[in-house]
Amino acid sequence: MPKHKVNIVTGPDGARFEVDGYDIARGVSGATVHIGPGGVTRIALEIYASVVESTQLAAREATFDVSLPPEAERALIALGWTPPTAAK
Repeated sequence: MPKHKVNIVTGPDGARFEVDGYDIARGVSGATVHIGPGGVTRIALEIYASVVESTQLAAREATFDVSLPPEAERALIALGWTPPTAAK
């Protein structure tokens, strides 16, 4: 798994959430830092997405089609995500 440098800066004008020097704060709705046993740290990010369509397949399973605002897409790309190609 690739490693990324994360920097969180808060101030009177809001917060910056930088990944590898790229500010992704506009595409993130929240972040939680988890510090586990042995000092293992994880950061859970909440990314903005709008549900376009949902289909409940069963009581424990559902499918969602989502729309990502450009800021959220850029945040995911900064973390190594490759957007899928559009269906032809």
